[in-house]
Amino acid sequence: MNKQPLFIYLIRHGETVSNIRQIVQGWSDSHLTEKGVYQAQCTGTGLKGVAFSGCYSGDLIRQMETAEVILQSSGNGEAPRVSDPDFREMYYGSYEAGPYQIMYEPLLRQFDLDMSRIEELYDHLTCTQLFEQMACNDPDGEAEHCDEVARRMLRGLNRIVEEHPEGGNVLLVSSSCASADVIEYLFPEKTVQTLIRNCSVTIIRHQEDGFFLDAFDDVSYYHKGEEILKREN
Repeated sequence: MNKQPLFIYLIRHGETVSNIRQIVQGWSDSHLTEKGVYQAQCTGTGLKGVAFSGCYSGDLIRQMETAEVILQSSGNGEAPRVSDPDFREMYYGSYEAGPYQIMYEPLLRQFDLDMSRIEELYDHLTCTQLFEQMACNDPDGEAEHCDEVARRMLRGLNRIVEEHPEGGNVLLVSSSCASADVIEYLFPEKTVQTLIRNCSVTIIRHQEDGFFLDAFDDVSYYHKGEEILKREN
């Protein structure tokens, strides 16, 4: 008899203080902004009716805060929590906690762009390609490479599978680049063209024959929850 599928709801954290200050945060950290909390509330509210048998997140403040808000907003406040460093964001080495501009500058020069046109980098590079080049550009050579990030993320996913043999639904909160790295690693046919959006939902299904991508960077739960919150207020 086949086991029931396990659905892993992989969600990027909400907006942070470092995001709006344009500070690099890989393993560095900051709290959610008021907007970031609201983003998590919207997605959590949109997920009402989905029962999570467990919740996993990276061990960074922004990831744990987002997970907690989503659990409470979705009616899953009793779900067991696990904070796991395998689900951290990519480590950016010497760029950590510094301004975006220093990290992006070599790539901007390569494509004759300035900071006002930073989004145009994604016209030339996928998310994984862009951050792999950043890792290679790290003057101290300490930044993680994308395949390293993907492998530790996959290690964490496999632990989730082992710990939930009954299948069902599990919440997982991580970060944009780490999520993109493992998605492209697991599903080579899927190209991640830009940063995954705050509090969007990617659904990874696991069955006996492996992992499958059921949804990617889906903001429908966010919009559903936002509409509910607007009506309630």
